[in-house]
Order: sequence, then structure tokens, then C-alpha cells
Amino acid sequence: MTPAEMRAAVHQDRAGSAGIQQQLVPTPRAGDGEVLIALERTGLNRHDVFVMDARTESTPPLVLGSDGIGVVVEVGAGVSASKIGRRVIINPCLGWDDPSDVPIVPEILGDPRWGRWHSLCPFPPTTSPPHRLTSAMTKLLRWGWPG
Repeated sequence: MTPAEMRAAVHQDRAGSAGIQQQLVPTPRAGDGEVLIALERTGLNRHDVFVMDARTESTPPLVLGSDGIGVVVEVGAGVSASKIGRRVIINPCLGWDDPSDVPIVPEILGDPRWGRWHSLCPFPPTTSPPHRLTSAMTKLLRWGWPG
């Protein structure tokens, strides 16, 4: 059973790393065409730093974090239940899988959509890492495994 709330690193009230606070937030569910991923590892990349530094006291709270690896624990409508239990790498680039298709204003997890600095996250079905990569090794990967 999924808990009603989970811990998250929420950025609010000031720019830079000083704006990060640990808070309880509602636990998300997998929506249509999505999987819910229990994160094993998430990292800090320069996108997260740029977003933190650009935020102000008037910007709404946001969970940062672009990258992650974890295990699928729930599937939404239209997604095969066979994905439950699969380890996946999250590709934070939304709507553009190929570098030649980058939109003028790309959407990257962690701004404006909530990112990965919490324990459960809904996401479109993602790529499985090669079995030889451990969770500790995959935390070093940035953009997802080509697949």
C-alpha cells in the first residue's frame, strides 16, 4: 500500500541551496500512460543548480531533481503490469528523445514539472539499464540509457 504522504526536498522562499527544505508532500499515483517509480538514487546536476539560483521568494514551491534510477511499483491505465518490478533509468528530457528534436523551450524534469528529489515519482515508461550496472554505478549517468 502506498502511503498518503512522502518526504521530499522542496525548494521555496529564497534562491540557491538555502531554499531547500525537507517537507511532507502528497504521494503521487501513476496516471494514464505512466508508471510510478520508487527511486533508489537521484543526483544533482547543473540544471538543478541553475533552477535553484534562478528561483525567487515569489516562485511557487518546487521539487527539483532531473535524474534518477529506481523500480516501477505501480502502473497507470494503458501500461502493462509486466513493468512492475522493472529497474529503470529516468530520462529527464520530456517530449524529445533525440537530441536533434530539442524544442525551442524544452521541458526538463525539475522545472516546471516536479522533479526527482522525493521517494516516489510518476513518469512515462522509461528505459531499463543494462543488468551489469548496479544502482550505485547508475547514479553517475546523466541522460538515460539509449534504448
